[in-house]
Amino acid sequence: MSLRLIDKESIASDFSDDPAKSFTPNAGYFFDSAVYEAEQAKIFQRSWMYFCHQSQIPRPGDYRVGEVAGQSICVVRGQDSQIRAFFNVCRHRAHQLLRGSGNLKSTIRCPYHSWTYDLEGRLRHAPHCETVRDFEKNSVVLSSVRVEVAAGFVFVNLAPRSGALAECLPGFEEKLLEMVPEAPQLKSASTQGLRYKGELEGGGREFSRELSLVLLGTGA
Repeated sequence: MSLRLIDKESIASDFSDDPAKSFTPNAGYFFDSAVYEAEQAKIFQRSWMYFCHQSQIPRPGDYRVGEVAGQSICVVRGQDSQIRAFFNVCRHRAHQLLRGSGNLKSTIRCPYHSWTYDLEGRLRHAPHCETVRDFEKNSVVLSSVRVEVAAGFVFVNLAPRSGALAECLPGFEEKLLEMVPEAPQLKSASTQGLRYKGELEGGGREFSRELSLVLLGTGA
């Protein structure tokens, strides 16, 4: 199946913008890797995606790592209590910087060659690079990801030129607070690990997935 099948101009005639005329897509739209890659690039890498609740990174230095549209992202609360997000790769050799979640004292250190960044993403230490010609340490920063908080929920967007969260989802925060006024004060009550197995229809191939379900509560 070609990527062009999900382009608006050449979309299959079975599709319609009118929900009353909606039709079940053919199987390729669910299983074709080209369609999946196009959806990642055209939808999920350009949209505001929920990442975590602010209560999961309450203290300066707290961080969480997650995957968004195939990219490893780390969200960090800085010493100034501001929440920032970065692509979770070192600017030196693209090694993964952080795993899981935890608390950082004041820096992010790459486990590969010990390049060290502050919690705002600025390079602070690069061993053995002082002799590299034209190396400007102050010009090296982690690649940032757009991040916003709405009603206590942290969202990230991989597209640097995308509109603000309120512009893309008008009325979202207001409606959420209307339904759950205590949303910003929610706390992580527990995390449950789930594992499920299944079989792809027709192909006989089994798959297995693990999920982490975070339950939020008021703590009362």
